[in-house]
Parts: sequence; C-alpha cells; structure tokens
Amino acid sequence: MTSPDRPDPPVVERVAAAPPARKRGALQALRFLSPLLVLAMALGAMKVLIDSREQPVVVPPEPYRPIVEVIRVEPTDVDHEIRASGEVSSYGSIDLVPQVGGKIVAVSPLLRAGAFFTAGELLLEVEADDHRRRCTIAAAAVREAEVALETETAQGEIARSEWETLSIGEGSPLALREPQRRLAEARLSAARARLEQAEQDLERTRILAPFDGRVLSSRAEVGQVVAPGGPIARLTRTDRAEVVLPVLDADLAFLDLPLLPTATGSFEGPEVELTARFAGEARRWVGTIRRIEGELDPRTRMVRLVAEVPEPFGRARGESGAAPLPSGLFVEARIRGVRSTGVFAVPRAAWREGRHLLVVGAEDRLSIRVPELIRVERDRVIVRRGLEAGERLVVTPIEAAVDGMPVRPIEAPRAIGARP
Repeated sequence: MTSPDRPDPPVVERVAAAPPARKRGALQALRFLSPLLVLAMALGAMKVLIDSREQPVVVPPEPYRPIVEVIRVEPTDVDHEIRASGEVSSYGSIDLVPQVGGKIVAVSPLLRAGAFFTAGELLLEVEADDHRRRCTIAAAAVREAEVALETETAQGEIARSEWETLSIGEGSPLALREPQRRLAEARLSAARARLEQAEQDLERTRILAPFDGRVLSSRAEVGQVVAPGGPIARLTRTDRAEVVLPVLDADLAFLDLPLLPTATGSFEGPEVELTARFAGEARRWVGTIRRIEGELDPRTRMVRLVAEVPEPFGRARGESGAAPLPSGLFVEARIRGVRSTGVFAVPRAAWREGRHLLVVGAEDRLSIRVPELIRVERDRVIVRRGLEAGERLVVTPIEAAVDGMPVRPIEAPRAIGARP
C-alpha cells in the first residue's frame, strides 16, 4: 500500500525490477553444475583413452645369476710331497768309561765339551806304573810255568824209558807222570792268560776314541782318580744324525717305503729335505728315510719315520763353511713321494664341504661333481675321474648352490689356481 501523499510507481518500473532476482538463481545453479560437468567430461575422456590403449607385453623377469670366478682345469702329473717336522738327535751316543782304575795323568784337549775327534785318537791316559809291574810279574809267572812244564815233560820221558827197560808191561799214567804234565800245562795256560790280561790292562790305560765323533760333556781332569766302570765323558758320533718324523698312516700310501720289515730293519728310502733357521739364517740339509719305527706313537697315533743325514757337520767332506746340524734342532721336513699321473690338482678353495666340486657347464649353469678323491693337501686337492680337460671349475664360494643354477662366470686370476 502506498502512502496517500505519494503516488504509486508506474507498472513499467515494477516489471523491470523483477529479472535480476531470477538471474542470480540461474548463476548459482550454473556454479553448482559446472564441476559435475567437468568431472563427467574428464571421466568420459579417460574412458575413451582406456578403451583405445594397446595391451602391454608381459616380459618375465630374468633369473638371478651370481658372479663366480672360474679356472680351466687340465690333467697333469703330480709328485706328492709329505710334510713333517721333528727334532734332530745324535746317532750312537755313548758314555766314555775307563776299563781300568787309576789316577788320570793326561787329558787330551779333544776331550772337552764341543771338541771333535777321529777314531783312534788319544783322549785320556791313566797312570800305568802298577799295570807295568803286573805285566812283569805275569811274564815271570809264565816263564816259571814253562820251566815247570819242560821239567815234567822230561821226567815223564825218563819214566817211560825206565818202564820200557824193565819190560814189565804197560805202565800206569801216574807212573809215567802224565797227570803232573797236564797240571803243568794248565798252570802255563793260566799264567799266559794272566799275562795277556795284564798287558791288556796296560793298553787300557790309554783311552782312544772309538769312532769319529764329538764330545758332548766331560768330567775328566788331571789328578782325578777313576774307578773301572765310572763314566767320565759323553760322546756322540758325527758321521750321521737322525730325525724322527711323525706322519699319518694314510700318508704312507704316497711314499715308496716297504711296509713289511726287512731283516735288518733299515732300507734306502726316499729323499728328505730338512730346513730350519740356525745362526740367524735359513739352512738346508738333505737326508734319506732309513727306518720305520716298530709301533704307532701311543700319544698321537702316527707312524714315526726315521731320516738319516750323513755327515751333519761336513767334516769328512772338508766343508769348513757348511752349516752344522746339531742335536736338539727343530727342523721342517719335506719327504719326496710317489708320482700320480693324469690327475687334477685343484685349489683348496674349490673343494666344497660336501666333498664335491662345482663346474660351470653349458649355458653357464652349475654342475655338481663328486670326483674320486686322492689326497687333500694344505693348499690343493688331488682328484681323479670326475673332471674333464678344459672344464671351468668354480673357485669362489656360492651359498645354496644347486645343480643347474645359472651363474655369470668370469676368469679368475692365475694366482688362485696356482700352487705357491
């Protein structure tokens, strides 16, 4: 309703004021529907793209191929070598014992600890005056016994002549003095034996070296009184030395040794190289296996071989600068063994815990081989009948290796397959 004082607006003005309100409602509806329209268009475009795309090609993944190092194996001839260690011992050590008693009147400079001597050299002298007197007395007794025998022999001949003159038959032995003659002969034999014993005792006052050797220890001094049987020095031979070398009984199969004992117990065995550090330098000696001891070592259950080294001091050969091989020295030994032909010597790293080898075959796939084992050494394994010439042997560890497993082989450095 209008105020009476103001006239009503014209009809045209009222109609022009209504359209703006409807326009606002349309704009609001348009703003609400626009996102839905855009979303619908996007979904439609996506569907078109999805329906029109090409199907992808499914490529299976390549299996895992671990990298392994391999070496080429070839058959060869192997000279086996047995290693052992032992202590040098002297050969034929003895105690020097006087056979007669008396006061020592002379001691040779050769009878001192560490000195060398040759067979027949004078080492010591015992006072000989008493023994000379005994020789004189014994010689006189022999002459007396000889006279007594001559007397009895003559008396026996006289008695026999007288008996035959009487012509009264065969005389008795007593009448012919035969028992008396036999008694005189026995006394002469005893006298001669006493003289021989006295002369021998006189010779024994001069103690001579029994062999070529060296003095280990000596207690002999001038003025000392010695008794028969009392040791005065310790001597050892120098013409040879011995080394006891314990080895496993399985190693005997690779040594050219007689397993059955010989009559003398000794033989000419394989060569042995002994090495040790002595006087600050590496030394080397060569010997020979000469004996096998009669039983296994009760503590280690090993066989003990005895190596013999001739002239350990080199004196017989005149080698003044040669390295001596003294008793008590600890040495390493390499014993020359037999030869195996047509075998494979592979690195120890290639030998698997299950007593098998891994070989890379066709298409670079693993092949598990169980060869015939000959011997396992410190740095290599000797096998036979299980490998072929030119095959690729794996020398690196592989976890969970199975037969036919694909790998990526590469050639290993020569040092891996070589023996130092």
